[in-house]
Amino acid sequence: MPCVRRPDDPAYWVITSGTTGQPKAVEHRHDNVCACTDYLVRGLAATSADRFFPTSRLNFAYALGAMFGALRLGATLILHESWPTPASVAATVELNRPSIVLSVPTLFQRLCEFGFSSTLSFRAVRCYVSAGERLPPQIGAEWEKATGRPIIDAMSCSELVHKVFSNTLAARHAGSSGRPVPGVEVRLIDKDESEITQWGRSGQLEVRAPFLCAGYRLADTPPRAAAHRPTARFRGEWFATGDEYLRDEDGFYHHCGRSDDMLKVSGLWVSPSEIEDVLVGIPTVREAAAVLGEGAAGLSEIVLYIVATSSAEGEAAIAAARAQLTRHLPAFKLPRQYALAAELPRTATGKIQRYKLRAELQRLA
Repeated sequence: MPCVRRPDDPAYWVITSGTTGQPKAVEHRHDNVCACTDYLVRGLAATSADRFFPTSRLNFAYALGAMFGALRLGATLILHESWPTPASVAATVELNRPSIVLSVPTLFQRLCEFGFSSTLSFRAVRCYVSAGERLPPQIGAEWEKATGRPIIDAMSCSELVHKVFSNTLAARHAGSSGRPVPGVEVRLIDKDESEITQWGRSGQLEVRAPFLCAGYRLADTPPRAAAHRPTARFRGEWFATGDEYLRDEDGFYHHCGRSDDMLKVSGLWVSPSEIEDVLVGIPTVREAAAVLGEGAAGLSEIVLYIVATSSAEGEAAIAAARAQLTRHLPAFKLPRQYALAAELPRTATGKIQRYKLRAELQRLA
């Protein structure tokens, strides 16, 4: 028999991805589920005739929200039980012919590398959405060239059941997360806790939205107790996401990294993405991640981890990266150390775990 529930009753938990350390259980209410359809209709012009394929597993809030929204819309939902790989995703798209595919930057990149993106089945998809982490402009451009369809970049987090920012088919800025979606308020907070009102300056993102989670369930939270709402994150009606953003003059918001991933050198703040974006297009560099390390004199300096396209091209990748960065960045933003990595540590949802790279530096010091 159906069980009557109030809108503010607990509905489900989702586990944070662990980009900064220990994952937490996020508790969402029943009325949060009702909000999942809003973004699909307003942002993607979705209808009950659409066929949704979220490539990520359902332990990821991004995929779970898409599932709830699609089912409430009466649309077809395509799920694949295996771990998403370029081959398994391509086979699912070929077999089931989705009209909307929701995935993450890493998988879009791999699909291009393996040549799947240029097939007829991918060119037939109406709309692509990326979230989970920032979509590098080079990946978006390569995908659109191969498929004839843009990737709509958007942003949310486990604590907010659907999107905070989104580009649209009609209005998009490459490299941005888009503009705030209807019904969501955002603000950027400076280091001194004041609100940043002018464009072009980065600050910590805070969000006010009706679909904010109830709080966290920790290992020692009693079963009948209210969910935990730490004051460092929950500030009245506002939620601090832990992300650093800046707003451009057209009102599009650009992700600069996690607030604790920002790099402070010579008293100045540097976003890791400023460094990493310069490297796109270098044939010998597959991916890179900038973190803060410490030099011999004990001063903070930028360390760049590079994954080369092959093990034989490691030194060539470092040389090409160094030359490219020197041409395009001021001296204080340049890495002082370079390190090769076989791969970058990532969460199950594909986000780079920079804290593990920092821990590796401390171990080697």
